[in-house]
Amino acid sequence: MFISQITPDYRGSAQPKAQKIMAAKIKAEEDICEEVIILEVESQILNLIEQGVECISYDNMSLSEKKQFDLQKRIEELELDGVARVFSDNEDFRKNAWNFWKKATLLRERNEIPKNLLPQSEWEEIAFNSREFQTSEDLFRLFPEEQLRWKMQAFFTFQRISRKYNCFPDSYIVQNLFQFALQGWEDRGFTRRWAFAISLYLFELFGKTEFLHQLVSKPSESKDVVHSTFTEFVNILQHPQRNQLDSTERDTVMTFDHFMTSLEFSFAYQIKVRDHAPNRQSKTNLDLKIKSKVVKLKDISKLILIILELLVSLPKSENESCKLRSKLRDYLVNYGWINQRPNLLLEVCTSFEGKTSQFKLIKLLLEAGANPNAVDKYHRSPLHILASKERSRVALWSQPNYSTQADYFIALVRIFLDGRFHEDQVNLRGQSALECLLSSKLLLMYPNPEICQIVGNFLTGISPLSCLAAQAIRRHKLPCESLPMLLKYMVLHHKH
Repeated sequence: MFISQITPDYRGSAQPKAQKIMAAKIKAEEDICEEVIILEVESQILNLIEQGVECISYDNMSLSEKKQFDLQKRIEELELDGVARVFSDNEDFRKNAWNFWKKATLLRERNEIPKNLLPQSEWEEIAFNSREFQTSEDLFRLFPEEQLRWKMQAFFTFQRISRKYNCFPDSYIVQNLFQFALQGWEDRGFTRRWAFAISLYLFELFGKTEFLHQLVSKPSESKDVVHSTFTEFVNILQHPQRNQLDSTERDTVMTFDHFMTSLEFSFAYQIKVRDHAPNRQSKTNLDLKIKSKVVKLKDISKLILIILELLVSLPKSENESCKLRSKLRDYLVNYGWINQRPNLLLEVCTSFEGKTSQFKLIKLLLEAGANPNAVDKYHRSPLHILASKERSRVALWSQPNYSTQADYFIALVRIFLDGRFHEDQVNLRGQSALECLLSSKLLLMYPNPEICQIVGNFLTGISPLSCLAAQAIRRHKLPCESLPMLLKYMVLHHKH
């Protein structure tokens, strides 16, 4: 806080002495507080690097090697001091960080010790489109640049040094990367292309194994950076101008392979959350709310469905279609998500709006092994939900362009009935899935006449279970008014 923000502007008159003393005292306290924060950050960074240095056999070095190592370590400490000041968000970060980086750069140049710049990954290159500065001239050009550029340089510097000592990535650096490069991307004027690339780069850094496990099991230590990144990624894909970044553009990042990368990470993240995330909602010291496991799982399912819907909408080769189906099958079957909640098939049917991409997605889920007999809290199967939604659109059936949607619906019903779907299962009202459509008047109105044949076959079909149930009901003369329609039909017409 500046002094001018806490004292009135007297413009030409001397401030009262007590006012000046109070302002100076507050400013001094703020400076001390900021310095404490910087020292804490420095300590955190240097302790991290020290862990890596301990793995180096210093005692086995010659005198010249020790001298070179000590000089290199001194340079790296100066560079990391600069990193700490950039990430502290101190008002004077440019001057403070620049002085440390200048000393380090001059030491490098005088002793002819070059920086060993790292090769950049695809996403790092797309997102940053820049490299770490190397010379004094580069450093002078950096001084007037905006804060974002300085934080990029701090990130590059930290990454170079921590990779050298095998302690990258770390929760401190991914948390800072999220905050300066992705958080609130739209309000800060960042493009969707930038935000998409940063998200994929963060997914790359999180990985799918030990580091992700650490971040998921102890979210408060990193301000829940993984789920925060996930939330921003949902906003990127749901942005109103999503279609303006067309998948056919030459330099687009919205490609099949890139969506598959985000999908595979989403699968891995959901499994980690299911198995290792804390169950209850909590708060950090900064009052950041960390969502409960149940809420996080729902959030992840939502994103998975968004990505899948985008993937089924993209033009794909046969190999790409097979890859998508295979990855989805692995997730559903091999990782045990067929019968767990949230259930993707139920979710997409519940949010169904009749879009072509949703028809394709339901078909894909069934082909990949999704459970067609999963039920929601009302004991409705996916087909129950779809049939009810189709009936609710009766006012649209007469429109000429509805015939295409009717054809898609009939195709889905066929896939359900030809697969593992249990036709006899009922909802809480005792209705089977096709009974949600039953009404001779409504059936005759439907744009695709094949529905009459499907329902007719359903009514006249005899399953062993229905046959046994009908026999028992007739034998014991039980009432059948509240029975499902098919079973009632079997009781009334059973000949054995």
